[in-house]
Amino acid sequence: MDGRYERKKQQTNDALKRAFYELSDKGKNQLIKATDVCQKAGIARSTFYSHYECYEDFVKETADELIEDAKSALTGYGLLPAGNEADRNRIDLDYIYYVGMDGYLTFLRENQERFLAFISPAQNAYFISRYRELIKAAVAFTTHQSDEKKKLDPLFDQWVADAVMSTMFLWIRDESIDRTALMDLASRLRNLFASKSW
Repeated sequence: MDGRYERKKQQTNDALKRAFYELSDKGKNQLIKATDVCQKAGIARSTFYSHYECYEDFVKETADELIEDAKSALTGYGLLPAGNEADRNRIDLDYIYYVGMDGYLTFLRENQERFLAFISPAQNAYFISRYRELIKAAVAFTTHQSDEKKKLDPLFDQWVADAVMSTMFLWIRDESIDRTALMDLASRLRNLFASKSW
């Protein structure tokens, strides 16, 4: 009995989240509302509110799932630590920026619909805040900022994270952007941080 209820609950949650992402409509026009999600999923509002206290809880849970998937992808492509922090010194930065970054760009495109639901037409503040922290951690990891001499000024650190995040969002929104040019930009950014002069 419990197993069947849990499966049904999961199916309902999956249907709601699928509807939420489909309604993002590749970033065009509307802000998504609970009524729209329920109608698209073919689920009654009463059922929705038996699963979630409020619409904001649903959006937050959906955002958290995407953040966790992004974190797994960043880790899988070597852009976040997977294990022992001491392994940081053995990282091949060229590999990260020519293979790892390329892989993560593919992840972003494969999850375009999911990201667009949070970044366009209006940005979801909760998602943006969590994603910014994830990108800051990836920038710190891939530029060896664990060394005291390599730590960034907090304001500059924030600027770098915002610049990288904005570029990723541009990549998600605009399918005409040249992948090679974006990879070149990532490489130049890595070289800036890897140099001892900055």
